[in-house]
Amino acid sequence: MNVWMADEVTVVARRLIEPGEEICGDYAVWESTPSYIVDPCQCGSALCRRRFSGDDWKREDLQARYKDHFLPYLNRRIAREQEATGQESTD
Repeated sequence: MNVWMADEVTVVARRLIEPGEEICGDYAVWESTPSYIVDPCQCGSALCRRRFSGDDWKREDLQARYKDHFLPYLNRRIAREQEATGQESTD
């Protein structure tokens, strides 16, 4: 995945994107409708989970990988859930 969210409307590159390289983002950073499913994903990324759902933003591994680069409302939901469960933020 080579893009993520900078704010509610701005998608930014996570790293240098080479000319001709496909732009790929992880649905977890912007999708939160539980019934939203992509199966199978065919992006070809080594990090691809092959199946995405609108609940993927809840995964701790993805919260750590994309920290602060979800849509702002998802960042707030993650922070509230971590506070409610007594989890520390992973800075």
